[in-house]
Amino acid sequence: TAHLVLADAELELGEHEAAMDSVQAALNLHPDLRSYNRAAHLRWLVGDFDSALAIMELAIDSGSARDPEASAWCFVDLGTMFLHRGDPARALASTERALALVPDYVPGLVLKARALARADRIPEAIATMQQAVERRPSVEDLLRLAEWHEQQGDAAAATEVRARAEPLVDDDPRPMALD
Repeated sequence: TAHLVLADAELELGEHEAAMDSVQAALNLHPDLRSYNRAAHLRWLVGDFDSALAIMELAIDSGSARDPEASAWCFVDLGTMFLHRGDPARALASTERALALVPDYVPGLVLKARALARADRIPEAIATMQQAVERRPSVEDLLRLAEWHEQQGDAAAATEVRARAEPLVDDDPRPMALD
């Protein structure tokens, strides 16, 4: 755990090589879902998608039925990689695997909505994101939902959703500032 916490801190500081060294130390001591997941994420961040994919498969394979949320998180990470690569179909497949493990898993719902939107299935994206923000609203997700309502020509719904985001800004001002 200490090596993974150190890796997270190093990554936040932009120290990618040091973060990789810390994750490798964690892998050497205890190769498990958490260390494989971090290694896959780091490989993806430096642009090595193929290695990230192979390592994420190790993370998923090392998951436990006793902790389905950890495995669901790996599927969400994997789906995020596919979405950023421009493959919403594979991102959706990953979200379905995550949601099969943990129904109504908010990170899975958010990624599913994003992938649906990327696939130009905006009405489905809106419905899915609405499920996510009902369970756990965030400024970023509410603003994305408002944007999709605007794309569909529903200014009233967009205004209502933006109004729901405003009280949350004190806890997370970044998305509103970027909007």
